[in-house]
Amino acid sequence: MEVTSHAALALLPYEPHLGHLLHRCFGTDPQVSPTLTFSQVRSKPSVASAWTSTRSIAPPPSVDACCLAIILLIPPFRSTTMVRQEVLVLDIASDPSLVAQYIDHHAPGNVPPAVLASIRSAGIHNMRIFNFADRLVMLIDVDDDFDFAAKAASDGDNPDVEKWERLMQKFQREIPDPQGKQTDKWKHTQLCFDLSQHK
Repeated sequence: MEVTSHAALALLPYEPHLGHLLHRCFGTDPQVSPTLTFSQVRSKPSVASAWTSTRSIAPPPSVDACCLAIILLIPPFRSTTMVRQEVLVLDIASDPSLVAQYIDHHAPGNVPPAVLASIRSAGIHNMRIFNFADRLVMLIDVDDDFDFAAKAASDGDNPDVEKWERLMQKFQREIPDPQGKQTDKWKHTQLCFDLSQHK
């Protein structure tokens, strides 16, 4: 069993038991280090019950240690969908009072739940908006297959989102695209430097 966590060092005395425990809990081969999923963990009996019903081995003194061992054996969860980051820009009214109102509208507890739900359900993992003077910069982490056009179409069918967008128009000022290619309110930026690409 290969476990890189320092916490696993305390479990080394129990290592001979782990294969049998996993076999009882998940039906795995006790001689093979298993690959488990979170759904398997949730759907099986408690680890304590598994230890109690395993008579061929002596249970370790701490069931909590066994639970920790199970967690350590589960490979880190990774989404099958890649995540990419998009950076968009938009201007805001230069009136300080309007800027303050815009920021307040986006404070925790002030954004309508329906708007937050529409963002999350569209495949947006996180969204952050930064402000300096009359410029707004939005950073969003989205699924690799995220579609801005599909999100816009979904927003158009959501009266709560439409109401929010009408409210935001009071503060936002669209940046014209010199090439006339981008017609959306928020403009997509182009990456021009990435330190990770430099040796």
